[in-house]
Amino acid sequence: MFPLVKRTIIESVIDRMTVIVTKRLLAIYVDRATHQWIVRDPDGKFWVLPSGDDAWNRRIPFSPSEETDLEPVPGHYKYLLQLPL
Repeated sequence: MFPLVKRTIIESVIDRMTVIVTKRLLAIYVDRATHQWIVRDPDGKFWVLPSGDDAWNRRIPFSPSEETDLEPVPGHYKYLLQLPL
């Protein structure tokens, strides 16, 4: 009985670790050249956020080039930008 209980506990811990590892977050950047907010969504796509209200719903696809200089911004800025993710 104990080996089965021990194995179940280990499987539960592994399942929780898998959830933590696979959780993807968005990342916020500022493009130094254009001074625009750039967001990378959980799927890895980049977006330019236009200024003004409801920016996320008006986002524009962004493709970084070799010249793009993105500076990471702390995650708490997502509240300032009213990002839904």
